[in-house]
Amino acid sequence: MEFTEFYGIMASISWDSEGWKGEPKQEDIDSSGYQYVQDEEVMFECLNFGHLIYPPEEGGYFIAYTPKFNRLPDKKKTKFVKAIFLITNKPKQATGKRQIVGIYGFPDIGHDEWFDRTAILHPLYKKYNSGNIRSKTENIILFENSIEIDNQIVKELNLLPESKDLTDQGFNYLTSENVLNILSLAIKFNSENDPLILLANNLGLKTEYIDFWKDYVPNYQADTLKGIKELEEKIMDLTPIRKERISSFIERGAIARKIKIFNQYKCLVCEALGIDPHGFKKENGQFYIETHHIIPVSNLEKGSLSVANLITVCANHHRQFHYGNVEILTNDILIFKALMDGTEINIRKVEIE
Repeated sequence: MEFTEFYGIMASISWDSEGWKGEPKQEDIDSSGYQYVQDEEVMFECLNFGHLIYPPEEGGYFIAYTPKFNRLPDKKKTKFVKAIFLITNKPKQATGKRQIVGIYGFPDIGHDEWFDRTAILHPLYKKYNSGNIRSKTENIILFENSIEIDNQIVKELNLLPESKDLTDQGFNYLTSENVLNILSLAIKFNSENDPLILLANNLGLKTEYIDFWKDYVPNYQADTLKGIKELEEKIMDLTPIRKERISSFIERGAIARKIKIFNQYKCLVCEALGIDPHGFKKENGQFYIETHHIIPVSNLEKGSLSVANLITVCANHHRQFHYGNVEILTNDILIFKALMDGTEINIRKVEIE
């Protein structure tokens, strides 16, 4: 599947302890983060996952609502959107984590006008008479086990576009890679949900990618050398058939983050040359640093995805590795030596014990 920039959207809804299948409880209304819900005591998203209970509209569509689309997404950007994930906050949850609770696959978005609920005029449709999203019922899935995320998990698992955080204002656009990663997590926690697996397959998620997540993602929170060692053992001998996505997970995701931490956000080339190894500081106070595969993943060599094949470098030396006059002299589990424009550099890698 080719990379698509605007392939999905993540949009918030109010929490509903009844599962968005009917009138909400008063406590859900009172704890809603949306003032209009509390003021008017109506929660239009309360029917979002009633698609197996209430009558569909003509053509088999079921209508949902997210208050985030009161400011509608760009019509051109949503032309290729194939998935809308609905996310919410559990009330009184102090962890800062949020829950992705379900998906509307192959959705329509009410750009020109909202969608009216008219089918067999169910009594609830009189009160909750419209919405701003719709999908065919077979493409709507409420996750039995929701996906708990926060900004750290989002970054480590590449669930949002690079440099983006979960927003409380508006909504998040998702790339095709983000969508497939979220679907992989959903299947990981809902592995017996056949409609979800079918929808994921229709959205471009293939079996080998699901298997990768089942095998390797459970260790993404490893914060110790021992944890990285476990990742190393799993990845060392992989032939990167799905090189683009797996490489992305390693180079920009969890493993890269651990290597950056253990290398103290230093450019190992600058350090070897005796110059300041730290670049500029980002808004979060961390020094900016990149990771580099010594053996290119595109070579399809075993071990090219391993931790031992990664070093941390500044943006300038990263480009020099790719485009400059560089000759690799030694590259083993612990030592990397190279000639860069005739100057020998010696780097000791993170030791995985």
